[in-house]
Amino acid sequence: QNRVLTALYQDARLNRMVEQAAMRSGTYTLIEMADAVQRGVWSEAYSAAPKIDSYRRQLQNNYLRLMDTKLNPPTPAAGAGGRGGAAANPLFEDARSQLRSQMVTLQAAVRSGAAKTGDRETKAHLQAADYRIGTILNPKK
Repeated sequence: QNRVLTALYQDARLNRMVEQAAMRSGTYTLIEMADAVQRGVWSEAYSAAPKIDSYRRQLQNNYLRLMDTKLNPPTPAAGAGGRGGAAANPLFEDARSQLRSQMVTLQAAVRSGAAKTGDRETKAHLQAADYRIGTILNPKK
């Protein structure tokens, strides 16, 4: 599952989606793809009585980790000489803005899910996810 998420959210793919949407109408946009993936990964948060098992919690944690690297990419290592540092084609700021918008939407869904669940493990997971999304959206400098 993690490999699929990583492949879907490759910087080059996301950048192409932004470019294609700008050049042609009717293309599958980054926002549409991100909506579909996010709703699939976080479907329980949108349900009437969320209950999330440990496998799904791990997938959701992987999703948050991936979004963190997209929105807050690591700084290139000193002396990396182009290896292991920043990507050759970094993520467009427009793509980053769209992903940030997705995280704001997700945070609202996670908060709503935490309020509706009666399952303690699910509630703890959703509260932790809410906190983590907050740190992704507002990282410490």
